[in-house]
Amino acid sequence: MGENVNNRYILLLLFSILLILTIYMVFTTPIVWLLIFILSATIYGVLSPLIAARRFYFLATEGPHTALFAIAISIVLSRSIGIFNEFIWSIIISMILIYIVGYAIEKGVDPDIATSAMVALSSSGSVIALYHVLTRYSVSYNLWSIILGDPLLSTWNDVYLLGAVCIIAMLIAIATYSVNVYMGIDREYVKIGLSRPWIYSYALYTIVAIASVALLKIVGFVLEHVLILLPAQIAMTISESSYMVLIISIFIALLSSLLGLKISIDMNLAPSGAIGIIVLFIYLLVYILKRLKVFG
Repeated sequence: MGENVNNRYILLLLFSILLILTIYMVFTTPIVWLLIFILSATIYGVLSPLIAARRFYFLATEGPHTALFAIAISIVLSRSIGIFNEFIWSIIISMILIYIVGYAIEKGVDPDIATSAMVALSSSGSVIALYHVLTRYSVSYNLWSIILGDPLLSTWNDVYLLGAVCIIAMLIAIATYSVNVYMGIDREYVKIGLSRPWIYSYALYTIVAIASVALLKIVGFVLEHVLILLPAQIAMTISESSYMVLIISIFIALLSSLLGLKISIDMNLAPSGAIGIIVLFIYLLVYILKRLKVFG
């Protein structure tokens, strides 16, 4: 009962801050920037507890690496073969690479070994592919943006793309969240009652692959790891309820993104870097409050 009361107060506080901040920024910030940050934060806020529930932390490590590799290779393939655009090729390649690691782990390969091998492959391949692209092709966007992230260069097309990815992520979360939580607790027991438990794993692999590619330009390769992991870790520190973790994770991601946007504009900082610092600050603050027994 005490935890439920605390959770309600925390949600009310977070919602109030978000509402005030959003209303203020609607009148002071270009709407494209605001929508980009809201949509990207919602995606990370949804994915983070799904990954944490299944303890698929290898996805946080592998996703950005495979996305970077996929984007570099997609430029070569789209120019050489002439079918599909760069985004479609990026999605296909990223999904294949993540599926390979997921399948290997499902078959008993140690997650650290499988992830390390794929990170080594994708990192080396990214360097080779990016060098090839930079020396032989003219690309329509700055490749530095996928390393450092540059959401302020986003367009309405990016808003539409992120909107579609956000809807897909929300639908997958709604449809699979409870099962993923139970599978994270006792996978063997859940497998007894499900005829195709692998569907839930591959649904998660799929949306992580798509989101990693779609968001790489927004937050950049460097910070994707942090933003996939920390919202759920913060939420789990505050609450032990699985659905409260999902809601708080989304709120934390939104709050961090909007504050990061505001600070980056006022102080002329890189937006993705400002978001990363804020997420880390919130994590440390919540951890200290937890140690002081403010939560739980």
